[in-house]
Amino acid sequence: MKNALFSLVSHANLFVLRIIKGIGDALIVLNGRLGWMLLKLIDKDRLSHAEAASQQEEEMLELNVLFSITAVRNDAVTRGRWNEDHEDTLNLLGNVLANEHDWEVEDVERYLYEVIATGPAVNKEE
Repeated sequence: MKNALFSLVSHANLFVLRIIKGIGDALIVLNGRLGWMLLKLIDKDRLSHAEAASQQEEEMLELNVLFSITAVRNDAVTRGRWNEDHEDTLNLLGNVLANEHDWEVEDVERYLYEVIATGPAVNKEE
């Protein structure tokens, strides 16, 4: 009897949780659509600008990674040599380009090679 009651209560609890989750998901969608409609009525141009900026966010993040790579190269030029910190940072930023921004590994390697080539000469003897 305990097992049957336990099973009944646990299944009923899961059923209620699924209903609550479904209602919550529906309310989230409803709130988003209602908010968007109100914002469009209040200021259509500003909403269009916000939508465009939101769509460009990924490209801006990728551009920031490229600026960071250039900053690493500029630091190496200022110091007159590449060091281990530069190497570690370039590896990290290259991984971000490959994993977060869907660059092909060969493209990352080619880009980083070009960046390194425009920096201070690499001492192959070390």
